[in-house]
Amino acid sequence: MTLDSITFQTVPYIGDDRIDGVGSIIRLEDEETLHQFFAQLSAEPEAPTETPAEAPATVDPSTVSVPVFNGSGISGLAVSAKGELQAAGFTVTGTGNADDADHTQTLVWYTTGDEAQAASVAAQIPGSVTEVDDTLTPGTVQLVLGSDFNGVGVPTTAEPAPDEAVGEDPRTADDQSCIN
Repeated sequence: MTLDSITFQTVPYIGDDRIDGVGSIIRLEDEETLHQFFAQLSAEPEAPTETPAEAPATVDPSTVSVPVFNGSGISGLAVSAKGELQAAGFTVTGTGNADDADHTQTLVWYTTGDEAQAASVAAQIPGSVTEVDDTLTPGTVQLVLGSDFNGVGVPTTAEPAPDEAVGEDPRTADDQSCIN
């Protein structure tokens, strides 16, 4: 056993009281909560029960009309993406700048009923996010390039995940010489 393999857990409690001359008394959660807490400490991790989602249906790229908007703030990105999309068979109806240039994620916007067209565009930009926007004209999918865009056929650059989940205490025995 090494120090970095020991992790700390906090027993669920609702508060503490200070008694003069005696010290502190910790008030624990109810008995059922405590049983659940200790049971999960010794439980084996459960295998995921979810089955992978099927890839959405796609259509022939030549049937998809897509304007490309630059939301990344990187000059010329929409024009270069236009050429790459046309080479992949899409009908690019125009390019321009997005209303704001601080998109971190590449977005594929579509109206209800155009899921297959949106999936066709998103399949060309792995990691892009699809979102319904029913203000769009049916039959048109909009592509908004974010700062994560690396090119058609190239996965987007994922944002770094937070180091730790909120509320968890990541301390190990290796981190602490003494806990007060």
